[in-house]
Amino acid sequence: MARPRKRPSWDVRLVNSTSPVCLLNAARKVVMFNAGCERLTGWSADDVVGNVCEFRSDAAPGEVESLLSGLCPSADVLAGQASSVPIYLIPKKGQPLPRLVHFFPLEQDRQIDLILIVISPLKSPHSTAGVSPAQKWHAELASLRLQLRQRFGISSCVANSSSMQRVLTQMQLAKSVRSAVHFVGEAGTGKEHLARSIHYDADPKKRSFVPLDCRQIPVRELKQTVRRLLADNAREGDPSAALYPGTVFLINVECTPRDVQEAIIEAYQPGGTALTHDLRLMSSSTHELTECVNAEELLEPFYLLLTPLVLQLPPLRHRKDDLELLSQHFLERDNKGAGKQLTGFAADVLTQFREYNWPGNLDELSQVVNAARASASGSMITIPDLPLRFRSGVDAQSIGPAVVPQQVENLEALLTRIETEQIQLALEQSHFNKSKAADALGITRPRLYRRMEQLGIVDREDRLKSAT
Repeated sequence: MARPRKRPSWDVRLVNSTSPVCLLNAARKVVMFNAGCERLTGWSADDVVGNVCEFRSDAAPGEVESLLSGLCPSADVLAGQASSVPIYLIPKKGQPLPRLVHFFPLEQDRQIDLILIVISPLKSPHSTAGVSPAQKWHAELASLRLQLRQRFGISSCVANSSSMQRVLTQMQLAKSVRSAVHFVGEAGTGKEHLARSIHYDADPKKRSFVPLDCRQIPVRELKQTVRRLLADNAREGDPSAALYPGTVFLINVECTPRDVQEAIIEAYQPGGTALTHDLRLMSSSTHELTECVNAEELLEPFYLLLTPLVLQLPPLRHRKDDLELLSQHFLERDNKGAGKQLTGFAADVLTQFREYNWPGNLDELSQVVNAARASASGSMITIPDLPLRFRSGVDAQSIGPAVVPQQVENLEALLTRIETEQIQLALEQSHFNKSKAADALGITRPRLYRRMEQLGIVDREDRLKSAT
């Protein structure tokens, strides 16, 4: 039987030392947090020991994870390389502390067994000497989260650009009232995330948030769900109120069937069930709803009900000031609970990110970072780690379409011909299923019927009837 390992003879001296020193094991778990660390940070050894250090900045001040992020060793340290890193250490109370953190990997039987961490004063808090780009973006992300939490009461949204700061200001207003909120923005710009943030910060009863995609949910199921939500809200004083909806969020609201629009309008009239039970209405679309009103796809009272407060979300290609911080945010989000901790991106990766147009917006950036993180073997994401679909997209955008001289055509005739061809193609590919054809074309089913009639496109069912 193997003999139990003896505790190092210097453990007691380290534990009682007034110099801030701590120890991690190879799995990044804190195994010792000495008196000097307790005095410096305000955290006790009982608070810290046993927790795992992760390279992330999303923990709130007062949570021990905010301290542990600064003590997380890089992959190079875990591979046996000593390192010194200037950081802002987050104490239990008070302002962040500029410190220099020294990591010393200790071997046992030729394997990294422990990591000794020594914390020393940083002579010049504003000096960037020795700070890697990854550490810089990590520190800036943590600082931005703190600013957003203090100013807007939100830290889950990364917003440094002026366009997004405007959105956050509007969100503050939305949290202070119960009126409807409508989000306009391209797919993947974070509309549902911001709607959830408003709901959970503003609903004192912490009731549920119910998203409904009016384009994806079958019409019959959507009707039943909306009517049930409008009828079955909790009564005042009901102990199970948290189980009932506090907000219904209509995604792709321009696809809402007319009779569902009418039911919602009625529910939000004075004395209606939605107002009685304080059910908040939020919605989203990828384009302005005035177009849908003009096309008679939305009832004007429904449009007015949806739009007391409208938030315009910019696409990612117009948020280049946020790009590095957003990339770091998604990377650190994926670090949470993971055995592999990555610190950032190589400079040429961030250059490619800036040059790319991101047609899929935040959703695409999140997916690219996640895939690259899974492929990375080092402590940072490099060009070879990027997924093929992203590199192909970069190549396609850099090459651009070939320039072919074109003859000028009559615009009205050209648009009519193209629309007719596309509708006929959608009908054929969907085997004349109108709902699927409308979905493929990105329009509502009523609009498809109207355009078919206006363009003289004969329905297959009508064709069969006339043949008989």
